[in-house]
Amino acid sequence: MPNAYGGESGKRLDKDSKVATALINKGIPEAQVEGALQQLQGMGLVNTYWGSKPFTSGPYYFGAIICFLFVVGLFVVRDRIKWWIAGATLLTVFLSFGKNLPFLSDLFFNYFPLYNKFRAVESILAVTQFLIPVLAILTVKEITEGKHDTNTLLKQVKYSFYITGGILLLLIVIPGLFLSFKTPNNEAVLQGLAQVTGGDQGFANAIANGLIDDRTSLTRTDALRSLAFVCIGAVLLWAFIKRKISAQLTIILIALTTLIDMWTVDKRYLNNDKFVDEATINRSFQKREVDDLILRDTSPDYRVLDLTINTFADATASYFHKTVGGYHAAKLKRFQEVLDRQFNNAINEDVLDMLNTKYVITADEKNQSQRIQNRSTACGNAWFVSNILYVKNAEEEMAGINSFNPRKEAIVDERFKWLIDLKKAGTPDPNATIKLTDYHPDHLTYEYSCGKDMIAVFSEVWYDKGWTAYVDKEEIPHFRADYILRAAQLPGGNHKLEFIFKPASYYTGENISLAASILLIGGLGFAGYKERERKGKGKGKEQKKKG
Repeated sequence: MPNAYGGESGKRLDKDSKVATALINKGIPEAQVEGALQQLQGMGLVNTYWGSKPFTSGPYYFGAIICFLFVVGLFVVRDRIKWWIAGATLLTVFLSFGKNLPFLSDLFFNYFPLYNKFRAVESILAVTQFLIPVLAILTVKEITEGKHDTNTLLKQVKYSFYITGGILLLLIVIPGLFLSFKTPNNEAVLQGLAQVTGGDQGFANAIANGLIDDRTSLTRTDALRSLAFVCIGAVLLWAFIKRKISAQLTIILIALTTLIDMWTVDKRYLNNDKFVDEATINRSFQKREVDDLILRDTSPDYRVLDLTINTFADATASYFHKTVGGYHAAKLKRFQEVLDRQFNNAINEDVLDMLNTKYVITADEKNQSQRIQNRSTACGNAWFVSNILYVKNAEEEMAGINSFNPRKEAIVDERFKWLIDLKKAGTPDPNATIKLTDYHPDHLTYEYSCGKDMIAVFSEVWYDKGWTAYVDKEEIPHFRADYILRAAQLPGGNHKLEFIFKPASYYTGENISLAASILLIGGLGFAGYKERERKGKGKGKEQKKKG
């Protein structure tokens, strides 16, 4: 039942909802009801979704007929793989409970390799989404092969229908038996409604009760819908078992009804309202006068800090500029720590310099017009430093960048000390130069010239799981400096330096995937060959008997 928990967050109530009725009964004109509903939803007081997630874009829906066939398969399928599928399905569903089943979730999180890399525990349901249809397909195959006793098969289908249909029927008749339709913070919602209604507790309760009725209605409607599809699936299996329709027609009709089931639910979440034309999108990114002025600067790869937006949680500025801010759901922890420590209370100008922030966009407090601050102290894409300050740990490294001159010194953790030879790179060459000549996200090219070995710092985030440095195609070590940046000791002379992103795990994974695909195709081919050989021997034996 896709709407058992109210569907997606932000699902809109319409004027026919019980909440709308409560508003109308209180005297709110019908013309204003839609606006009132939107206002209440915007405040998070009348959401149809009542689960405990902070937000959701919809449920994991496997299909009513698919779930029914899965239950039938638990009775019908004879191959022992059925129990592996059932066991793995149960395990993955329990794992998706996360903190609601901590003894299992914590066991996997703490002791099973890579499991703690999931962003959300429910991601494991991707495995469930594969397993349930597999058993459903095996069920159809087993039934249509006609190897089961008809009476036994009818009983098994009947029992499966009673289980799935019975649960759905209970949810249609008495949905409150299983579901409460109240959010975990229901008391806070009631208090919020009371405040919005000016302390009219009766009006607040009427809205809250209407919302529960709307949620109940959504569940009932989808339970009835799912029951209809389960009935169709049961009738199709019955018709085949009774020899009313052929195996081919049974398979086609099951596939067609499953497609209709899934398609109509999918359209709730991916429909025409989710798409907009290109012109509408472009209107969201209108170039401002400040953007035009900054874009006239053709110097290579400077960065921009836009303080007119929530710069570290908004990616819109990146449409025109390489920004210091932006948004990603999974920032590197070290970068987030720099944001927390160097930007939250006051912006650290030294950190802006090392991040090559050449322009800052601000808004006038009086009229909110945008202004540009041109920062001549930005360090550039790369630069040579004359001094290394070693620190013992991350805390000292963070403290080091609180106030320093990034053009002249680099703050380096002691564990990278073995990569630096200050005897060779101790005194600077005042005529040394380094510049970025080609930029791609996974391949940066620099050209530099210096009379002796020197330490260079690069205004790029240090990440040791894939980035490799090369001077004239020869690999060289690089290390972390200034808490998040890259640095390297470069040999003297005129050279080309490249940073290339080649994570070994990715290419190893690709090779494993290729080998697995070859084995799978080979295994399927061999299975097909053996099946044909078996059928050929069977036909040979029949011909001998006839002879």
